[in-house]
Amino acid sequence: PATPPPMSAHKGNMRVHARACTHFAPSGLRRALPGFPRRNNRRHTSHTPSWVACAWGDPVDFHAASIASSSECAKGLTEVAVDAPTDIVDGFCASGQYVQMKVNPEDEKVAYLAIASAPASSPLKFVIKPGDNTAGEICALNAGDSVQISAAMGKGFQPEETAKAAKDLIFVCTGTGAAPVASLIDSSLPSKPYGVSGKVTVYFGAASPEAMPFVDRFESWKANGIDVVCAFSQADSGTAPAGASRALWSSRVQAALGEDEENVDTSPGATAVVLCGQREMSDDVKAQWSAWGGADDVFLSNF
Repeated sequence: PATPPPMSAHKGNMRVHARACTHFAPSGLRRALPGFPRRNNRRHTSHTPSWVACAWGDPVDFHAASIASSSECAKGLTEVAVDAPTDIVDGFCASGQYVQMKVNPEDEKVAYLAIASAPASSPLKFVIKPGDNTAGEICALNAGDSVQISAAMGKGFQPEETAKAAKDLIFVCTGTGAAPVASLIDSSLPSKPYGVSGKVTVYFGAASPEAMPFVDRFESWKANGIDVVCAFSQADSGTAPAGASRALWSSRVQAALGEDEENVDTSPGATAVVLCGQREMSDDVKAQWSAWGGADDVFLSNF
């Protein structure tokens, strides 16, 4: 079949491609990709995803919701909690899923937002980088204001079987890309994500400690056997956030992973790597893994 047109040709209601039906979820949600699944409107009491076939050109259904709270959670980032209809909340069944959101029913432009809260929990929470766009309009709303929200989209981090079969687990994430990672970790506690028995390490990148969200979770994660390594690209020095094992300064997150070769088991099936951030970061991590002699079937992503 013909390749769907790029997202730039479809600002507004995202269209769903019937043949591709791939489950893209832009990490950091700064990229919009062409194929999105669509969920039906039946209540998911078992939290099991249910998918329907959608023809190219079918609009995404939006539902009325309201802002529960909105506040700065890190420098340049806003945490927005949304009271959504029960069917929307129940339909969120896998960390890594995302929604489309806009302020008014007639708005054409939408924001693509990864869900930061635990699956099937209310309110739905999002970490958003505001700008001169729909995301900025949403961040400017107050508690009680109305928004329009789609059902949860995507299948979450895939392929899930790769993580479940591994001994160790690595997360590499940056900025708002940490939102679905936090969702997965917090919803797994006190167990480790995917039930892995070995080491779990989160390599977390941000411009500075002040710009890093979820730092209030690090001590809880550490207490449950999850190690956090921070990398700050625009800070020369400072103090690592409480709960983090160490911090790298003037460094990108992929470099932090690159320094840990001796602590990473790249033997077949030993380690799964969850990537959630900019594509450049993901490509660099994959290249580093390959240079270490690791297989290319260890990676999970939500897009």
